[in-house]
Amino acid sequence: MALSLLPENTKLAYCIGAQKAGTTWLYETLRTSSQIHFSRSKELHYFNVIAGKSDQVYDLRMNTVKTLAKELVSERGPKNRRNLRVLSELAD
Repeated sequence: MALSLLPENTKLAYCIGAQKAGTTWLYETLRTSSQIHFSRSKELHYFNVIAGKSDQVYDLRMNTVKTLAKELVSERGPKNRRNLRVLSELAD
């Protein structure tokens, strides 16, 4: 019988940790499970926006999206793949 630290019906869990506290090890270890889904970005930074700064953060992200979208070209290539990857991560 496996020891479970979370309730059986857990749907969402956050791992909050300081730098050099083992969060990368935990992320890499849990990522091997087929029963757990992770976002593309390991560090989501949900809780580190200073109060009152969320509009500035949103505007910065939107400006980045607009700039990258303007740089997309019609042909395939590494530059487009990079820009599309960044756009996808910002959208997530």
